[in-house]
Amino acid sequence: MQKVKKLRLECCICANTDPGGYELLYPLPRGEVIRCRRCGLIYVNDLPPGDDDCQSEEYFTYWGIDVYQKSEELFLEEFHQVIKEINRFNPLTGKLLDIGCGPGYFLTVARQYGWEAVGLDVSKVIVNLAKKRGEKVFCCKVEEFALKYPAEKFDCITMFNILEHLVYPAQALSAVRRILKSDGIIVIETPTEDSLVRRTANLLYRLSNGKCDHLTRQLYHCGGHHFGFSPKTISLLLASQGFRPVSIRPALSSPKIALKKRIVELARARGLAEKLLQLILAGAISLAWGGSRLFGPQHMANRMRILARPNMPSQ
Repeated sequence: MQKVKKLRLECCICANTDPGGYELLYPLPRGEVIRCRRCGLIYVNDLPPGDDDCQSEEYFTYWGIDVYQKSEELFLEEFHQVIKEINRFNPLTGKLLDIGCGPGYFLTVARQYGWEAVGLDVSKVIVNLAKKRGEKVFCCKVEEFALKYPAEKFDCITMFNILEHLVYPAQALSAVRRILKSDGIIVIETPTEDSLVRRTANLLYRLSNGKCDHLTRQLYHCGGHHFGFSPKTISLLLASQGFRPVSIRPALSSPKIALKKRIVELARARGLAEKLLQLILAGAISLAWGGSRLFGPQHMANRMRILARPNMPSQ
């Protein structure tokens, strides 16, 4: 069994710094995927720390901004369902902050439901696009925003498909905690390690002795993912920053949006094996969506949605 020789960063949950305290899951060329033996957190090792990838210029260049612009109606439809869920937990609307807001589609929906919504993003291009749509958006990270506007307090803070991209997710959550009201709510959506597709990738990798690693590389290396969370590890991370989850449930991404991304990857793929992988993934997306309608999203969902509140001082 191969060992982890050097750690890029300590574990952001339990601060484990011992390379022997990690299990090497996938020794992939671009960055090995490891799991902390103490808390179970999975992350990509050997990627140089630096600016967070999520919603950077490179991220939108990779997928193509037009994918997001042409999918506006699909995003709006999906976000209507999300805001209804938030309102069930927080019936009184107030100030809302969307971190990694992209073109501002969720801000648009939130305002329609009575929220005073603002957004953050680190991509100047996408921030300008959101502003052209009439949204109030700041171009910065949440850590910078919390320092610049310490008096700002929000009733709800959202992070859709953001946390897995951050190099330092604990620091981001710490900043969120400072600007969230004591009775506020944080909403996180992120891929789940418990999903069927990740379990399948794990099985294929191990049965082939590492030769069938196309799906694994796709899951951990495309789009700048640094972490893979499970319901257990996301709960531990939130607890370490003073939050308590009140709901963790499966969340299926819009199949049409996911299929558009597969088309982008298919056009970019080199070789028959890579092209075949994208076709298989496209079929898996359709199968997952259909299966969720028959058997329920808990069996087929590739993501999870977490709602959490700050711990009270006595907790």
